[in-house]
Amino acid sequence: MVIFLDNNIIKTMQYRLNERCSNNQAEQMAILKALEYIQNMESDEKIVLVHTDSKITLQLLQKKKETDKTHRAN
Repeated sequence: MVIFLDNNIIKTMQYRLNERCSNNQAEQMAILKALEYIQNMESDEKIVLVHTDSKITLQLLQKKKETDKTHRAN
């Protein structure tokens, strides 16, 4: 997982997952860890772009976003 700020690499991380983890689970974990790292950065304004080739992960993120909008509207 790599985090860029102004086109400069500011953080790279690697994790060893259980051998039973799927590629999709590994990609989801990388995104989760990146978002956790960014959330803890000392900056009030954060714009995050997630680049992945995992269609399943993108669909899950979109579904979560739509669910969050529904909960906020109620």
